[in-house]
Amino acid sequence: MALALTSAYNLVTIPTSTIQILVFSTVGAGLAAGLPIHWGTIEILVALWATAPFAAFALGFLFVRGADRLRPSSAARGPLTRTVVLGLVGVGAAASFAMGANDVSNASGALIMTGLFGLILAGLVGGLGIALGVLTWGRPLLTRVAFDLVELDPRMATASQLAQSTVILVSVAFGFFTSMNQALVGAMIGAGVARRRSTVLWKAIRSVLLGWAVGPVSGVTLGFALVWALSQAHVL
Repeated sequence: MALALTSAYNLVTIPTSTIQILVFSTVGAGLAAGLPIHWGTIEILVALWATAPFAAFALGFLFVRGADRLRPSSAARGPLTRTVVLGLVGVGAAASFAMGANDVSNASGALIMTGLFGLILAGLVGGLGIALGVLTWGRPLLTRVAFDLVELDPRMATASQLAQSTVILVSVAFGFFTSMNQALVGAMIGAGVARRRSTVLWKAIRSVLLGWAVGPVSGVTLGFALVWALSQAHVL
C-alpha cells in the first residue's frame, strides 16, 4: 500500500513523506482488521512531524543569517571554490547518513519482524533499495526538489542540508523517525527567507504542502479499504 502510494506521488513529482504514508497505511489496515493501535505513539509521531519542518526552517534561517554576517551574501554567489565544494559534499554526506539512520528502518522493519532477517542484513537490503530508488524512480522528484522550490546559492544549499541533518539526527537520537522531505523543504524555505523572500517559489511550495496533507489521508484510507475488501472477500 505504502509502496503503491509513494510510487504514484513520485510519478507526478509531488514530494510526500514515505514515513507518514507507511505509518498511516498501517493504522488504516489495523483499524480495518480490528487490531489495537498504539495511539500514544502515533500522537508523539504526529507532534514531531508537525514540529520538524518549523525547526528546520528556523535552523536554515539562522545558519544563512549567521554565515552572511561572517561574510557578505554576495560572496556566496561567487565561483565554486574547493572549500565550498568540500562543504557541500560534507553536508550531503551528513544528510545521506541521516537518511540511513531515519528511513531504512521503515523499509526493513517488516523484514526483522518476520524473524528471517537480522538487523545488519535487513538494513543492507533497505539501504540498497533506497540507493536503487534514488538512481532510478526518484530522479524526477529529486530534480524538482533541487531546482523548482527555492533558488539556492552554495551557501544556502549548505545551510539547508546542515539544518535538515541536524533535525533528523536529533529525532533519531531520541528514538523517533521523521520526514527527510519535510525537514529539507522547511530548511530550504528558511534559507530562502533569510536571504530574500523572492528566492522562494511559493506556487511550487503550495503544491508540496498539499502533498504533505494528502499523503497521510490517502494512506489511512487505502490501508483501511484494502484490508476491509480482502476481509469481505474472505481472503484474510
